[in-house]
Amino acid sequence: MLKITRKDEDFFLRTYQKGDEEKIITLINESLGINETLAHWQWKYITNPTGSLIILVTDKKGTIIGHIGLQRKRGVYYGVEYNFFISIDVAVTAPYRGYGLFGSSPLLLPSEKFIILGFPNSEALYSYKKFPPEYAQNFFFVDVPVFTKTLRLISRVHHLWSKREDSIQIVELKPIELDVLTNLWEKKKQELTTSVIRDAQYLKWRVCDCPQEITLYEIRINNCCIGYLSIVVKEKICFIIDIIVLNAHLTPVLIESMEDLAYSLGASVIQLMINDGSIISLLLQEGYAVREKITCTHLNTIEKGKHFVSYITYSDTDLF
Repeated sequence: MLKITRKDEDFFLRTYQKGDEEKIITLINESLGINETLAHWQWKYITNPTGSLIILVTDKKGTIIGHIGLQRKRGVYYGVEYNFFISIDVAVTAPYRGYGLFGSSPLLLPSEKFIILGFPNSEALYSYKKFPPEYAQNFFFVDVPVFTKTLRLISRVHHLWSKREDSIQIVELKPIELDVLTNLWEKKKQELTTSVIRDAQYLKWRVCDCPQEITLYEIRINNCCIGYLSIVVKEKICFIIDIIVLNAHLTPVLIESMEDLAYSLGASVIQLMINDGSIISLLLQEGYAVREKITCTHLNTIEKGKHFVSYITYSDTDLF
């Protein structure tokens, strides 16, 4: 437990303890105006196979007034495995906002080298300036585009008419079939500089065990796995939550096959968040437009001050 003083009032920073859950859920819902459930919160932090770090702020009576959830994930940074922390659910009860209560929270971070990624709103962006200088000066921010396209029936008819026998197949995967994606990841990580590790263990937790219904699809060509998609369809929008495809197969035929799948699922719009340059070029070529940009903050303690580009999709956020 770490004592801090703000505006002549004492507060305490500590990590999560069993039994804090209900108070945390109440704080998050009241502070962020959402409807978080205990089951979803436990999935995000407690059942995560690689663990989590939850930092709380209490007043002198022990009441929880602040929460930062950091999902721990395995990641690769230029070929070497490190811990990645994904910062989500930053919540402070209204009377104490602006106090800089989490300015000392880095003192509770582990001593080993790591990467932090976060997706802060405008209020949370301001709070980064209140971190100690050795952290604040090493944060940098990038905007990750969200792409969208309206699907048209005439295009789908053309796709189906022009399909060949050796075209791409996209088939639903069951949890017992995930090992093929670990083999895929071993190939794909050679094409990325920095990314959360997306192997079978990760996908079982992130997709199959998620309380929100997400469907996982394998992408094949000539019966060989070349990639995967995870998808949620809501209100006729097909959200591509995650996408991994070997670079050699990033072609217009891939996009056509994705759009055909979206059509078959009843969607009229397809939407995805991605910052990979090769995929972005392909999407723009195929008529996708940028709907919005989501700010992502990076902290690099491996090589302090060095900017890097981590592979990011909706899967790295808590939007789904």
